[in-house]
Amino acid sequence: MVIGFEPGLQAYTGVSGGVEHEKSIIAAIKDRVGGIMFWAVNEGARAPNGKTTGENSIELANYAAAL
Repeated sequence: MVIGFEPGLQAYTGVSGGVEHEKSIIAAIKDRVGGIMFWAVNEGARAPNGKTTGENSIELANYAAAL
């Protein structure tokens, strides 16, 4: 199983938990899934932390790689 993240603005009424919340999820599942993936990384809109979805994806991917 691969877990997907959209670390930024969400479609419709969805709400992202934020990068720190997603890091905690990645740490909790690191040895329990086949990997993680990201979508909407080319989204131009800004997330609540002022970064694009792509920028947040890079931060999360680097975090996951360092675990």
